[in-house]
Amino acid sequence: RRGGGGGGGVALFVCGEIDCREGLPNALAKNKYKTMEAAVQATCSVYISGLERVSKQHDMTFLVLSICPPCNPQYSTRVQATRLFNKALKEALGHRFIDIATEIVTPIGVVKSEYACDGTHLGGGAIPLIEAGLNSALQKTGLSIA
Repeated sequence: RRGGGGGGGVALFVCGEIDCREGLPNALAKNKYKTMEAAVQATCSVYISGLERVSKQHDMTFLVLSICPPCNPQYSTRVQATRLFNKALKEALGHRFIDIATEIVTPIGVVKSEYACDGTHLGGGAIPLIEAGLNSALQKTGLSIA
């Protein structure tokens, strides 16, 4: 609900993980984009325009959770794509972007072991961070969940 009690809903949206893991590196390998930066910007603009369109159509606000980086440092291209993707989302969405990635990564950009589950996915240790990020985004945007 929007502050003041009238209309609209709030949805948490998670996007981009598969893009960073497979789509963007494959697009670069096939020379669809000259740089990872260009690939990320093109992909993020599609997500953002889609979210804005659906948001207007359904009178709702989307909050977007940051992309989880890889657990394995061998995937440096994924680390780069994830950093760039999260940066682009943050720039486009402002307070509607929930950034837990900065809290769960090591200095080299992979998930800290205490937040990893199975080598691919986040474990339950990330839940308090997601909850805190969601509450902060709701407060900063003047939104509430009833």
